[in-house]
Amino acid sequence: MLLLTALLRPVGRSLAWLVAGLLAFCLATGSAVAGTTYYVATDGSDTNDGMSAESAFGTVTQGLAAAGAGDVVIVGDGDYHETINTPRAGAAGAPVTLKAANPRAATILSTGQRHFFDEPNLVVEGFVFDGRAGGHDIIRVTSNADNLVFRNNEVRNGARDAIDLGSNSTSSAGNLNGVLIEDSYFHHLLWWEGFQSDIPETGDIRRKDAHAIVAGGVNGLTIRNTVVDKVSGDALQLQDGFWNDVTIDSVEFSNSVLAEDDPFVTGGLVFPKGSYSGTPFANGVRAGENAIDTKQDGAAAP
Repeated sequence: MLLLTALLRPVGRSLAWLVAGLLAFCLATGSAVAGTTYYVATDGSDTNDGMSAESAFGTVTQGLAAAGAGDVVIVGDGDYHETINTPRAGAAGAPVTLKAANPRAATILSTGQRHFFDEPNLVVEGFVFDGRAGGHDIIRVTSNADNLVFRNNEVRNGARDAIDLGSNSTSSAGNLNGVLIEDSYFHHLLWWEGFQSDIPETGDIRRKDAHAIVAGGVNGLTIRNTVVDKVSGDALQLQDGFWNDVTIDSVEFSNSVLAEDDPFVTGGLVFPKGSYSGTPFANGVRAGENAIDTKQDGAAAP
């Protein structure tokens, strides 16, 4: 089912540290087992114990290194220049929860490397993931990361895909199982190469596919109350592989034009070394392809 809805807006920044810590244990899919709450802040230090807002860690990486099943990592407002990996697994009913103290007030910026979600039972809620036009997918979710909840996040400014899920396995044994993406916003995923030599009169560039959500071998994918806009590929691509049981509910897959003051038009983003450093897309361009593109090996069709 595909329903078009109004563009989602980030909710207000009204939750305090303590309230965020208490509410982080309440998941829509059931009751979580209470564990330890760790805190991260831009003015914290990784030499702290992370056990309070006053003794917060300085990086999200350190918070995740400390957290285990049932634990919560609360991240304060501000910018974090780091690449996130998930070193520890959660458990059924006791996920590792990574949660912004205030929705979309904590931004994780990474240009050169992608974020890896490689452990099961993880909840990621309330962040902005900014790819800074880097040459990698912003988030890579491996086939090990079953039961992922990706809630109320914004993923933006990528020159490749926003989030890649699973592999291209042609058997259910290689699947990523159980992914929920909800209340999220994916935008400005635009991949280009330099000037096309065959059309010098237009000064155009070569558009390439940067998708918002890519799923290969995934069983049980739900995308709900989510917006995708301004991508140079597909809003959702279901790649060759054993994907199955996909639910799309109350989403908006758009392809609106790039405005004159858009950073991808003005070149206002910090472009990675070796990439085209001028104006990559023109004012008024609709860069994308399909809302949903399904690809499937015939022998593996679900």
